[in-house]
Amino acid sequence: MKVFSVLFVLLLASPVLAQNEDVYNDAFCASVGGQREVRHNYTFPTGESYVIVDCETEGTVYEGGLDKRSSLDSIQQAVFFAYLTGKEPAVVVYDTDGKMGRFEYRIQMACGIVGVEFLLSR
Repeated sequence: MKVFSVLFVLLLASPVLAQNEDVYNDAFCASVGGQREVRHNYTFPTGESYVIVDCETEGTVYEGGLDKRSSLDSIQQAVFFAYLTGKEPAVVVYDTDGKMGRFEYRIQMACGIVGVEFLLSR
């Protein structure tokens, strides 16, 4: 895994920005040389829709989220993005409280079971 940029580390230390998922995703994606909010269209049996990938590199699709309950669906999103793109899935959880909490733990365990890369950003 690439080393996070100094900007990313500084953002993590800022309590003002600590709850803004987009700021974290912007900084993380820049640190891995990715493209933010890439749209992918898809069809399903009764229609068409699209998804937006938080961060996409040449070989990986990342779903990023805060260490909150809302991030529990990150694995499903990353796996579906991988299905659409043929790239490796990864989940990035942004730790806002400095501890491995219940949501980070649940996501990490599930990622391990299904073979999705898990990154905890502190």
